[in-house]
Amino acid sequence: MIVNFWASWCGPCVDEFPLLKAVADEQMADGLVVLGIVYKDRSEAARAFMQQNGGTWQALVDPDDNVARAYKIFGPPETY
Repeated sequence: MIVNFWASWCGPCVDEFPLLKAVADEQMADGLVVLGIVYKDRSEAARAFMQQNGGTWQALVDPDDNVARAYKIFGPPETY
């Protein structure tokens, strides 16, 4: 499983996205699960970004930053 904290406004996240997509496309059939956690971003912007860039994995909004705090996120992108 890959857990990726990201935001549509984050330049390094935009740069990283094609790598995540390539790994997801290559490994999902073998059971890889990619989960995106949208960090301090609007759900509409995140949804549009995923659609425009061909993201096929689930991306969840963390409106109260509870998940980000649990992972001690400093800022996006952070990947586990």
